[in-house]
Amino acid sequence: MGPKQQTKGSKAAESAPVEEAEQDGATGQQTWQFSDETASVDMKNIAAMLEKCLQFQSDFVDRWDKEEDKQERRWHQMQVEVNNLRDDLEKKQKTEICSHSGSSSEDDLEPASRHKSRGEPKQRVWTQSDIPKFEEGEDIEQYLTTFERLATAYQWPERDWAVRLVPHLTGRARAAYVAMAAEDSCDYGEVKAAILTKYEINEEVYRQRFREPEVRVNETPREFYNRLKDLYLKWIQPQKRRKDEIGEILILEQFYNSLSPELRVWVKERSPASAQEAAELVENFLAARRGPKTFRYNLQQKSSLMQSKSVGFGLGGGPSQMAGARIHP
Repeated sequence: MGPKQQTKGSKAAESAPVEEAEQDGATGQQTWQFSDETASVDMKNIAAMLEKCLQFQSDFVDRWDKEEDKQERRWHQMQVEVNNLRDDLEKKQKTEICSHSGSSSEDDLEPASRHKSRGEPKQRVWTQSDIPKFEEGEDIEQYLTTFERLATAYQWPERDWAVRLVPHLTGRARAAYVAMAAEDSCDYGEVKAAILTKYEINEEVYRQRFREPEVRVNETPREFYNRLKDLYLKWIQPQKRRKDEIGEILILEQFYNSLSPELRVWVKERSPASAQEAAELVENFLAARRGPKTFRYNLQQKSSLMQSKSVGFGLGGGPSQMAGARIHP
């Protein structure tokens, strides 16, 4: 072998490790990239699993809280029912004592009076039977007002009002309570709202009664004032609204009164929350129709209708005159 061939062989031997190293480096880089992708996929799976675990834990806590609240309401309702049974039993025992003895001492009729010798004030033992029973056909609003005032005088906790009210309900009032959701049946506010809704009594009814109060026989000026004030509070509900919200209610009412009868009905059917929304509805109504863009109520037409109405209810007003004075809603 000559010198030239030895040189070529040594160069080939030296270049072979270099090529193998390059190949190994390239292969190592691909393996490293593949490992990064696998690690990224694993981290995403772990993150998704953690998110599911946290969501499951949050849902479990919510269900636990709801179930705990429901059990507490049931337990409280059972306590109230037990107290009612105890009150009825005490009253029955007092009645039996009175019937057997003929005349009982004050200590037998009023256990609370035993504390009088100690200088403590005498207390009245109120029972569930002191609440009158609601009869179908009565004024449901007057009955609920009577119940609320008696419950306040008896110093019952407001959380007990619903349970104490229900045994005295009949007819549609009882049906409204039965149709309620179980979780709302212990809330007096929800029970009262469901009963009034069953009798179709809402804010619009209170507004109409306030604007056009009925004439009641033998009603004194003070009684009339108290009735108007009660209607105002039920319609406006100032304890729940801000000053600007009350103003918006009055503005919306005046806006309705200024519209033509047909347009007023159309806007009310959309139930706008404010006078601004009502104005936008009127603009959309006018933009979608051709012809004159008139939305205000004709004042001359309104005055003529009011005059016809007054004539119809005058001394000589008969049925024909009253029919001619009818105003469309």
